[in-house]
Amino acid sequence: MKRHLKHSLLIFALAGCLTSCLKDENATVLYSSQEIPDINYFMPSSLLNLMGNENLHFGDEPPRISGTFYADSLVVQRVKYADTTMNIHSVIEGNQLSNSYLNIFEQHKGIIKCEYTAIRKVSSFDIYEFSRVDSTHSHFRSSSHPLTDSPIKPIYFEGSKIDLDDFHRAYIMGEGNDFTMYYYEVLCNYAPPTVPFNVNSFYPVIANIISGTLDERSSIQYDSLNNPTDTIKEQIIKNFIWGKEVLGYFKDGTSLQQIIEQGMQPKLGDAWYIKNSGVNVYQKPYEGDF
Repeated sequence: MKRHLKHSLLIFALAGCLTSCLKDENATVLYSSQEIPDINYFMPSSLLNLMGNENLHFGDEPPRISGTFYADSLVVQRVKYADTTMNIHSVIEGNQLSNSYLNIFEQHKGIIKCEYTAIRKVSSFDIYEFSRVDSTHSHFRSSSHPLTDSPIKPIYFEGSKIDLDDFHRAYIMGEGNDFTMYYYEVLCNYAPPTVPFNVNSFYPVIANIISGTLDERSSIQYDSLNNPTDTIKEQIIKNFIWGKEVLGYFKDGTSLQQIIEQGMQPKLGDAWYIKNSGVNVYQKPYEGDF
């Protein structure tokens, strides 16, 4: 992985003490007949503190959200390093060199699904970084050790057998138009066969927290001759903020540790959050899968 990938590595000072985020002492939140994990136990406390209560939207009536959303002005706003003695890091504050598609679908009150795709240019070649619900679930079905053996795993995963369903979906909470979605993913890399260099996939386990305010905009539809045919309403996300933390790797070993020391992969416990430069995240189809 080359130096200029570091800004876009999404394969992504405490804002308050942990007790400021905790709402009760239960590991689940009851949404009518639906139980979802309490974010305070399910997500890493360091990531929750980094984002701060002001960026977490609690509530049991989240808005309905669906579609493929495109974040085209991403900037790493804040980073917390697990090892501050390192001279070089894979994630640094500033503009990213790739943009992100988030496909959000199949919401049932507090349960939802989210898949991610980013395309980077490396020496004029397209390199894909992505996570899919089925591939994340498949990795955890084969083994849970990258998370359950992690020294920084959240309270939710201590002393009990994991629930594989937790890695086949995301969770969403909120009130009105404000929402917070949280989930785990296993990141993958893909390079087309024509790429003349190797692209490693270490399959990091990433904790994700996405918050925002749902709104809508008018979108004009065009025919093949570029004539306007219709105007539709589509969802947008305002006040977008996306927090990430690395908890483990499925493909570990000496080569990974060397790459981490070279600042080309995040270290366990590295956490950061991203904003979309103050502009809205809007709907845009992702053309095909590789």
